[in-house]
Amino acid sequence: MNIKEKLNSATAQNTAFVFDFDATMIHKYIGDTEVPSIISILRSDGYLGDEYSKEAYALKDKYHPIEIDPNKTDIERLVAAESWWSEHGTVLIKYKLSLTAIEQAIRNDKIVLRKGFEDLLHFSYEKSIPLFIFSASGIGKDSITKYLEYKKIDTTHVHVISNSFTFNKDGFAIERNEPIIHGMNKNEGVLEYFPLDRDLLYSKDFVILAGDSLEDPKMASDNNHKAIYRIGICCIKDETKKAEILPIYKERFDIVLEGESELIDEAKNIIELLS
Repeated sequence: MNIKEKLNSATAQNTAFVFDFDATMIHKYIGDTEVPSIISILRSDGYLGDEYSKEAYALKDKYHPIEIDPNKTDIERLVAAESWWSEHGTVLIKYKLSLTAIEQAIRNDKIVLRKGFEDLLHFSYEKSIPLFIFSASGIGKDSITKYLEYKKIDTTHVHVISNSFTFNKDGFAIERNEPIIHGMNKNEGVLEYFPLDRDLLYSKDFVILAGDSLEDPKMASDNNHKAIYRIGICCIKDETKKAEILPIYKERFDIVLEGESELIDEAKNIIELLS
């Protein structure tokens, strides 16, 4: 079912965008080179010192294999994800995460916004369409908006639902804010912590959703909207693995895009529908 068939009554006034960030709005690969997330740049490029990097990598090595293991139960994966970000938050504070370090990381030229999403960001601002970015990044709230502003994109209509910190007057993180958001709970359920964002999103009959993981279709619930059009971004390089998992993507998303030209064409379809 294409977007016009599924959202035949959608307008700019009754629609919201719900997007994932890492590997969705920004490239997963440039050529054959993998694009790092903002928090992985903090980890790999030494902005918080070598000891932070060692502890951060140790947490990744401990918890990431559990979080992505299909043989683990949802409860086991959820516990691993919550433990990972809870402990990582403590480590970030310990090694003095700062707004300055975040601003340095977002200027890394490896992070490249996909053209189709850049078009949709500008369009959603022009049409006052609220755009919700759900991100499991450990510093998503404090980095994504800054990154978009760095790219000279107006963010007055953007609502980032992600992990965040409280910073002191000197710009250092002193407390991790609730809730902990990870891949297993990155959905409308966490909006109880953000009542204004919840009310705005729930007021929209139609949602256009985009994500790259098999959990991302759950970011918006069919119980809260008349219709949701789900766009899957498939970033799998290994052809054998892609052949195995692509049928699952096609079950969970209304359309699955593999190339940049496909995304640009789909963005044009969305803009045409809502103009």
